[in-house]
Amino acid sequence: MSGKAKYQSAELAALDRFMVEQILGASEDEILSQAEPGDVERADEAFRKARQAAGKSMMARAREAATASRTAAPAPFDAVRTRQRLNDLVRSQGAHAQRLTLAARGAKGDVDGDDEGILEDLNELLRDVEGNDPS
Repeated sequence: MSGKAKYQSAELAALDRFMVEQILGASEDEILSQAEPGDVERADEAFRKARQAAGKSMMARAREAATASRTAAPAPFDAVRTRQRLNDLVRSQGAHAQRLTLAARGAKGDVDGDDEGILEDLNELLRDVEGNDPS
């Protein structure tokens, strides 16, 4: 940037600071005296449109994420290895092992019917924690 451009940039920055200070330092009466009929309605409409656009954008991103989630290939699942990791985890808890397995089942029933679901859930957690590699 040339010397003149830097000087002009500094002048614009100073003008920006001055204008912001003037606006923020203005009293409510000063602001209202400069308002024209319809200003409030136009501002409200601008904010409404901005909120609507933001909402649509968030909804579009959520839809894309949901679609990607539904179409994503299931994680590779090695039941033997994951079962071994679950057993290692339970054994490592010592006296708390029974409470750990009850917590995994919501403190209900026998684990036998839940084997596959627990292993799938553990596999997903391990994949997330270990960067998509459950080994």
